[in-house]
Amino acid sequence: MEKIKVIYIFGSGHTGSTLASLLLGCHSRIECVGELKAYERSLQSGRPCNCGQPVAECPYWKSVHGSLGVVPGNGFEGLNSTESDTFARANIAFSKAIFEVSGKDCLCDSSKSKRRVLAYLKSDVFDVRLLHLVRDPRAVACSNLRKGRSYWGYLSRWKKRNFKERDELFVAGLPEQAYHRVRYEDLVLRPSQVLGGFLEKAGLTFEERQLELWNQGNHHIAGNHMAKSTGNDLRLDRNYLDRLNRFQWIGASFLIKGAMRPFGYPISREATARFLSPESS
Repeated sequence: MEKIKVIYIFGSGHTGSTLASLLLGCHSRIECVGELKAYERSLQSGRPCNCGQPVAECPYWKSVHGSLGVVPGNGFEGLNSTESDTFARANIAFSKAIFEVSGKDCLCDSSKSKRRVLAYLKSDVFDVRLLHLVRDPRAVACSNLRKGRSYWGYLSRWKKRNFKERDELFVAGLPEQAYHRVRYEDLVLRPSQVLGGFLEKAGLTFEERQLELWNQGNHHIAGNHMAKSTGNDLRLDRNYLDRLNRFQWIGASFLIKGAMRPFGYPISREATARFLSPESS
């Protein structure tokens, strides 16, 4: 059987995964429907697809359910199973239904979690290409702080996800040639170049239509409000430069500066402002 092509977006939350999935999903061969790990939860809770309608009532997802032979609203068991064979059977069927509806042949899953990509890797029926998204950890922690979460706790989680959990993927069998790391900041400032480099490794070619993401509809599950945006340009989120106080900035910079350096993130606020400038690209 021909392997199911899967592009998997891995990384911490608030690193631009919704933007990356929108850009990838505008490719003529890639269908991205957001975070598949959240499919069952979205269906059961009545959370809407990004077209605005509940998943059970969305015409796109109704077509997927029809291809699967299930009644819309009843769900589809096994997508997040911890049993390898069940996971493989469910996700093969789900992927094929999405391909049938979309007319595409490569699935993009922006679930980000280690557990789900490990499940893909355990099966020999998926051809996984991993896009590892990273972002300045101070920006990630600041975004979580705005939601009432621990600033310092998310700095630690960022380090764990981007080092320990990433390395576990290679131990689990992820080939080096199937791995590609991208900084959120570069994706926004140089989308054509950054996407082109990743797609070339995945055996695909960048298409200019990918930059017209707001002119094309999408049926993403989960993700942030960007998937519903009607804007027409990419804007780099620089808010953390002003939101973080001196203690938060200096404390974070020195607490995990050793983890920031491999990704090329500056330490000082002034150097970071220059790094985030369009002229730096």
